Amino acid sequence: MVPQSAVEQFLAGSSFVHSFLCTPGGTVLSVNDAVTRQLRVPAAELVGASLWGYLSGRSRDVLEEQLTVGAGSPERFLLHLRGAPDVLYTLSCLLAPAPEGFLLLGEPTLARLQAFTEEMIELNGELTALSRESTKQKVRLARALAELETSYWHIRRIQEVLPICMNCNRVKTETSRWEDVAEYLKRNSLFLSHGYCPPCSAAVLASYGLEPDSP
Repeated sequence: MVPQSAVEQFLAGSSFVHSFLCTPGGTVLSVNDAVTRQLRVPAAELVGASLWGYLSGRSRDVLEEQLTVGAGSPERFLLHLRGAPDVLYTLSCLLAPAPEGFLLLGEPTLARLQAFTEEMIELNGELTALSRESTKQKVRLARALAELETSYWHIRRIQEVLPICMNCNRVKTETSRWEDVAEYLKRNSLFLSHGYCPPCSAAVLASYGLEPDSP
């Protein structure tokens, strides 16, 4: 059998097993480092305090029922503990008899921890996918905005009232300059098509020695 001192030394140095040594009334006599790290409460503050003050929900009733059954029962039970602000965790516990009262031993519920880990991985994947989709949406919106701006430019040009001189036929541009109408139309030819009127078409063909097609 392992000596009691060896067991105490093992529990004191364990970073996984949580150990509370308490009086029959629940006053904490000692805790190991795993407890102080998880609760984020110094040992000096825990020793002499009531264990009940660190139990959450129905955990006090559960522990009292187990104490009624008697320390040394092989049945495990869950306790929810609350430490520093926002610190809440669950231990799978056993009770062991001790000369001073009882020894509460617990270990974190690995299945719950694994579930949290898997959930975090899944959420991280969803966030990554949303980030990629957001980038695609931004590209699509930028493209649509560019198309709208181009369409607006054409519509503005088409609807624009263009002053034209009644004598020389020059037009007044948006910069208040008077410009030859042909030059103005060449500069703003995005919404124009090109071709030859019948007299110009005949003249071009004649310059190449060709005859216009008969109607």
